[in-house]
Amino acid sequence: MDPLDFYNLGKQLRSYTCPFPEALKRTIVGRIYYAIFLMVRDELGASLKGSYVEALYDSVSQKGVIHSLVIEALNKTDLDLHLRGVLSGMRRQRDYADYRIRTTKNWDIEINDIILMADTILRSKSKLKPSFDQKICDIESLVAEWHLKIAAKT
Repeated sequence: MDPLDFYNLGKQLRSYTCPFPEALKRTIVGRIYYAIFLMVRDELGASLKGSYVEALYDSVSQKGVIHSLVIEALNKTDLDLHLRGVLSGMRRQRDYADYRIRTTKNWDIEINDIILMADTILRSKSKLKPSFDQKICDIESLVAEWHLKIAAKT
């Protein structure tokens, strides 16, 4: 499955009418975040193919901490500062949509914002893997650190 199917689904769901509009809008935010997260995660994984930490990355990618690892790896790159912060901002919006159910927001604005953020990363997709490749030593160390953190907790 192409992770961008979630992005396209999220955009299509904006025109869907259902009896649970806030739940639908929160779901749209989540789907769009996951589309971009999965795309960046896959680009990072492609950079780590054949690396001495590939198996560690595969293990870490099965844990919830993979979100933090991917964001940290993105921050290790030389991509512009704004672009490096976009996925983190998207994650905050997704966390808000998923976990802060007792609060209200203008979800139409939130959806528009997360689509703009997603589009920022999508426009730079071709730069992701080369940027990860360029900082592969730093990223390999990061993967090893996360693996050790997880191992220490078990």
